[in-house]
Amino acid sequence: MKLRREVDLQTFREVTKEMDAALDQLDREHKSLTSEAAMPELPDPSQAWEDLSAVDRRALTEMLVDKIERHPSKVDKDGKRHYTVPLHPIPRSPARG
Repeated sequence: MKLRREVDLQTFREVTKEMDAALDQLDREHKSLTSEAAMPELPDPSQAWEDLSAVDRRALTEMLVDKIERHPSKVDKDGKRHYTVPLHPIPRSPARG
């Protein structure tokens, strides 16, 4: 910064401090505006679930359950899945160490 006349050090520091504070405020406002503009409005998931048909709800539920843990099941001639519960616990493989 080039000064046109003599300025005491205290005044210079006060002015630069005010300028820095103003620039920081502008930067914060700019970041908040750009992040709000870039954020898409997401639909409410509960409403999306309500809009699904019963068949689609069942398919989505089965897909999510399969992602969490595989369950033994059978698919009947109509394409519906029926989960089977084993009478005996499924043996687990020994931990590899």
